[in-house]
Amino acid sequence: MALDTSRVNLTDEFLTKMQEPLSLSFEAMAALERGAIANPDEQRMVGHYWLRRPDIAPRADLAKAITDAIEQIKTFVEAVGSGA
Repeated sequence: MALDTSRVNLTDEFLTKMQEPLSLSFEAMAALERGAIANPDEQRMVGHYWLRRPDIAPRADLAKAITDAIEQIKTFVEAVGSGA
């Protein structure tokens, strides 16, 4: 994803000030995508990244669970569509 900020009028001072927070945000996002615990109270990961791309799931069992569920949904939809 890209964001065109050419018309936002960001100052060099602002960009310098935001460099570290943005870097930390990108690092945090990458950790979540790799399977870091996002909800420490429940010890849960954030999996919506992998629903569209199971191949990037951090574990093979998660990728398989997602692809299996997608196949089950497709099978069900086909059965409903055909009147079965």
